[in-house]
Amino acid sequence: LEEIGRPDVAFISNVPWEKPGWDQGVYLTDQVTLLHDRMNVMLGARWSTLRDQQREATTPQAGVNYAVTRDWTAYALYSASFRGNGRSDSRDPQSSFLAPEEGVGFEVGTKVSLIDRKLTGTVALFEVTKKNIRRVDSGAIVEGRNGVVLSDGEQSKGVELDLLYTPNRNLTAVLAYAHTDAKITKDVI
Repeated sequence: LEEIGRPDVAFISNVPWEKPGWDQGVYLTDQVTLLHDRMNVMLGARWSTLRDQQREATTPQAGVNYAVTRDWTAYALYSASFRGNGRSDSRDPQSSFLAPEEGVGFEVGTKVSLIDRKLTGTVALFEVTKKNIRRVDSGAIVEGRNGVVLSDGEQSKGVELDLLYTPNRNLTAVLAYAHTDAKITKDVI
């Protein structure tokens, strides 16, 4: 670093402090079966608290699957997320906390079973959107400043396909494909 005019900065680390943060959470989930066992519905929530930050959130989750036939099921899922991001300055244990990361995810898909259940497959479409994502600021080391920034919006969406063929107990063939389009939707705050 002496070559670039900053001999006083050896490195900037982003390690946790000796006193850990205190996070707690409680889950509540219920699943019911409807329509003569053809539909399963799951509803739930998680209550989370970040005690050091005096922040809390309740994040829901829901899912449903429906057996169209004995060998074909359609499903949909929704979930939200909330988690702490730590301190705003990795060098100062007294610095303010970063805003918590929050997210929402959706998935829809179908599952199929063929050839006496020897061939199974899944097709799924998904989308996950998050905000306040903690990222490393790569320019921080050179400039001697904090190495943490928040991205205000990121999104991943895509498709997953998989086939599993088990002709006998001793052989299983797997074919899988995934395409994910991930991007930053809003730049650093």
